[in-house]
Amino acid sequence: LEIARAVESNPLLDWADSNDSSTADDGGGSAGADAPAERTDTGDDWAPAELDWSAAGSGGSFDDDDDTGSAAERVAETETLADHLLWQLHLSHLSARDRSIGAALIDALDDDGYLREPLATIAETLLPTIHADEDEILAVLH
Repeated sequence: LEIARAVESNPLLDWADSNDSSTADDGGGSAGADAPAERTDTGDDWAPAELDWSAAGSGGSFDDDDDTGSAAERVAETETLADHLLWQLHLSHLSARDRSIGAALIDALDDDGYLREPLATIAETLLPTIHADEDEILAVLH
């Protein structure tokens, strides 16, 4: 009775279809056809499918002393700020010249993600291939 109430009140639960009908509709009316049939559960349905979980192996471990690294390192490769910014730069609709300036700006970032290099120094790193003044570098920065 408690299981029947749980199935009726929870839309995610449903009665399992059974090939053998252990109960028959005695009423013959349409109300009996809509209601789920009472089922006696002996617990034998799950016995053949049970596994020996001790032999199945173990899942992941949250111990830090294993050789594979932490769980976060196993899930995804760590991406640096520079990698992410370069990815965003390549998605932008900038010219090849502006992308080169943007890459130089990203390379000039320190480990904390701050641009501490003067724009004149960044312009000097671009000099063999690109001649850009500070205003042009500032425009790409914004």
